[in-house]
Amino acid sequence: MKRGNLLGRGTVLLAVALAAFGGPAGASAGIDPTKALPILLRVLTYDRNFKSRGSGEFVVLVPAEAGKESARDEVLIAAKTMNLDTIHNRALKFVGTDLKDANLLDELVQKTRAQAIIAVAGLSPASVKAISDVAMTNQIYSLAMDPKFAESTLALGVAAKEDGNFQPVINLSAAKAVGAVFENSVLKLAKLVQEPK
Repeated sequence: MKRGNLLGRGTVLLAVALAAFGGPAGASAGIDPTKALPILLRVLTYDRNFKSRGSGEFVVLVPAEAGKESARDEVLIAAKTMNLDTIHNRALKFVGTDLKDANLLDELVQKTRAQAIIAVAGLSPASVKAISDVAMTNQIYSLAMDPKFAESTLALGVAAKEDGNFQPVINLSAAKAVGAVFENSVLKLAKLVQEPK
C-alpha cells in the first residue's frame, strides 16, 4: 500500500494503519516520523470538526528551536519521501521554520494559514508551551512527535506500545481547547489523557 494514499481514502481503517506502521518500541525522545506522521494525520480526519476547518491547502508548521533543526528536518524529509501530500482530499503542505517565540510563531500561523503545528522531539518546555498557546489562540491542531508532549499539553501524539505497535495519544483537554472532537472509534483505540487543571 502506498503510504501517501492512507490519508485520502476513507476505506482504510485506523486500526489497520496502526498495525501497518508498527515496529519496535521507540525511544522516549520521540517516535520515528515515518511511523508517527501517517497516524497523526489519519487521526485528524476523525475529528468531527475537520471538514468545517476550511478547504484548500492544509498547512502544517514544523518549528524547531536552535539546536533542534535536525529533528525538524527529519519530519520534513519523512513527509516528502512518504508522499504525504493530501489529507482528506486537501493538498497537504509541511512548512519548516525556526521557533524563537510565541509571537513570531503566531505571525507565521497567520501568514501561512496553518491548520496544525507539530512539536518535534527534544523541544524545551517553553517551546512546547508556546506551540500549545498559539494552537489554542488560533484554534488549530497541536501535534506531538514526542508522546510526553501530548501527555502534558498538546492535543495529539503517538506512542509506541509494548507489543511494538503504535497508539494515538489524545489529550482530551488540549483537543477540546482547539475545537477538536474525535469520533468514538478513535477514542477507543487511543490512550486518553485528561490534562490537569
